Amino acid sequence: MFFGLNKNKNKKSVIFDQEVADQCLLEVVETELSKQAHKSFSELCKEALWQFLCVPEALKPNPRKEAIEQQATEVQRQLAELERRLFNKESSRLEAIERQLHLLTQQISQLSVIVNQQQYLEPHQQPPQLESELQTLIPDTTQDADPLLNRLSPLLEDF
Repeated sequence: MFFGLNKNKNKKSVIFDQEVADQCLLEVVETELSKQAHKSFSELCKEALWQFLCVPEALKPNPRKEAIEQQATEVQRQLAELERRLFNKESSRLEAIERQLHLLTQQISQLSVIVNQQQYLEPHQQPPQLESELQTLIPDTTQDADPLLNRLSPLLEDF
């Protein structure tokens, strides 16, 4: 078996000779590649070199970690988009509330002016409408009396 290194290139090559050991290794490699169809010969060589050279696990590339990092990046992007849409929605709601508040303030000002004008023109007279509203708001004490007290009051008067 010959392993060629070229310092100027990133590509390396492995040559399997006709020797029994090389041919046996080649068969094992082909069997392993057929079991793991998603792996290439290059990936299999790298994995074997990592194991053979006893490189710490922390330095080994982890495809699952890369996939998780990509998913995390995608989730962060989606979260940023959601925050942007929520901000826009809340901003428009806030603007609508501010418009309504401004309108209510204007209406209160107009009502205040009208009330002040009426008080200036008729300081001692209450409008008939207000008197009728006051009568409906003042509770009628005779209607709210306790029925038991109504029955007992004549007895107390006789006593």
